[in-house]
Amino acid sequence: MQFAIIGLGLFGSKLALELSNAGHEVLVIDNDESHIQEIHNRVTEAIIGDATNEELIEELITSDFAAAVVTITESIEASLLSALNLQKVGVKQIYVKSNQPEHSQILKRMGIKHIIKPEEEAAVKLAKCISSPKVVDLIIYRDELSFLELKSPQKFVGKDLKQLNLRKKYNVQVFGIQQADETEMDITPSPSYRFKPDDLILLAASKESINRFVDKFGN
Repeated sequence: MQFAIIGLGLFGSKLALELSNAGHEVLVIDNDESHIQEIHNRVTEAIIGDATNEELIEELITSDFAAAVVTITESIEASLLSALNLQKVGVKQIYVKSNQPEHSQILKRMGIKHIIKPEEEAAVKLAKCISSPKVVDLIIYRDELSFLELKSPQKFVGKDLKQLNLRKKYNVQVFGIQQADETEMDITPSPSYRFKPDDLILLAASKESINRFVDKFGN
């Protein structure tokens, strides 16, 4: 798959390397030559350039790219223009990093569906993890989809999935269960599986449903 990363700060560089290490074709664009020099031999293509330049984006990026990510936050104008240029060339999945509410509001008005708010999301995740001992990890993908890893609540122990009926009662879907003495997660758990202490449960639901679930079972 082809991906484009615009902006090579810590976040953008790490993202580009992770995608490249996973075997994907990665194009990076940054107007700082030193950033390009640090990464050029570890990605498919590294370009020194300004992504607000419409002609540059038209030359380098097409609608065939699986996704493009704009990680520029020091200039809202540069971020918005870069996102606009990506829309013009037909990239279907555009992700834009935002650290300010005003930035996010404009992106929403532009029709950008994937707005990355790393500091805000990290704060929410940390709050849940330190205030709810059962919570192991929380990933907020977007409002309608989040993932939660937690150790089996005491109320679950000895009961099976069918009996708990989590989807109907709490609007959460069990995606996998990993027993404490196992190294891999069972992604097709049987409805008759009875929970044990310290089982690791992977759940998916809307952010609202996940929050309600953590409030009820996270401690």
